[in-house]
Amino acid sequence: EVQQIELAMKHVGPRNARDGAERILVSYTDLYDFAPVGYFTLAADGGIRLANLTGSILVGIERSKLIGQPFGLLLSGGDRSRFRDFLQQVFADEGTQFAEFELAGRNPLPRVVNIEAQRLHHGPECNFMMVDVTARKRAEEVAHRSEMLFAALVSQAPTGVYVVDSEFRLQQANPIAMRIFANVYPLIGQDFSEVIRKVWPRRIADQIVGQFRRTLESGESFQSPPFNERRRDTGLKEDYEWPVQRVTLPAGEHGVVCFFSNITERGRE
Repeated sequence: EVQQIELAMKHVGPRNARDGAERILVSYTDLYDFAPVGYFTLAADGGIRLANLTGSILVGIERSKLIGQPFGLLLSGGDRSRFRDFLQQVFADEGTQFAEFELAGRNPLPRVVNIEAQRLHHGPECNFMMVDVTARKRAEEVAHRSEMLFAALVSQAPTGVYVVDSEFRLQQANPIAMRIFANVYPLIGQDFSEVIRKVWPRRIADQIVGQFRRTLESGESFQSPPFNERRRDTGLKEDYEWPVQRVTLPAGEHGVVCFFSNITERGRE
């Protein structure tokens, strides 16, 4: 009986070790296949050696059909030569390489992926991680178009227009406003409080700055009362109308836009 127990115990150790190894392998396989990013292993010639399930879903091809295929063929025609140069750089350098490529496909809007690749030390292969950044790229494009449209609206306005951002810096000014602030340099990017205090006496400047801050914080629009003051920078007495209102800037933060008209000549009629 003692011998039988000892013999059974000898078999328990290897069996437990084998069971533990199998559990680790299953866990690793799940982590590899169901990771939120695509994983690929490529040969030096760009042929696919390994791919996880997420990677095959990203490129829209069954994993069994991916193995052995050149990865470059999964990219849009315009990016294939650039990918060859990228792959050469991966195998020529021990560091991690980064690049963005468009995947091939018939979708009207191409899918853009970011690839992070590094050469393996134990053989002529490289591993890379692929992340779908299509949504981010489209959001960047929309934001860029919004910025261009907003800038065009500001620059082409028939009255003076300038914009103060959420950090209270003068962000944009159209040509009419640039002439009014001609004695302030540099203008764009400067603290709005400092800009106004260079143009108007401190008492008037503080009132203007206070109103801009209230509009920025509360969102309440403001229409200035009759405004006739002597400028600090030129010594000239001028009349202005200037409503201000809070807006959402293209980047998503709040700002204040001021539309103003120099009505000095009208007052003299």
